Amino acid sequence: MVVRTTPDTKLWLIQNGVTRSLPTDSTPYPTGEVVALTDGDIAYGRWNSTPVRWDCRLS
Repeated sequence: MVVRTTPDTKLWLIQNGVTRSLPTDSTPYPTGEVVALTDGDIAYGRWNSTPVRWDCRLS
C-alpha cells in the first residue's frame, strides 16, 4: 500500500509490516505519485512529471 501524508506531502510504501519512504521533494505540493504497484514489488509512477519505477523489494 502507498500512502501520501499531509501537510508534508511524503510518499510512504507500507509492505509486509515495513514502512519505507519513497523519494519526493520537500514542497507543500505533491511532486510524486504512485499509479501502480505490482505483485513483484515494483512501483510505477511519476516524480516531478517524469515517469519512474521504484524497486520496492525487501532485501
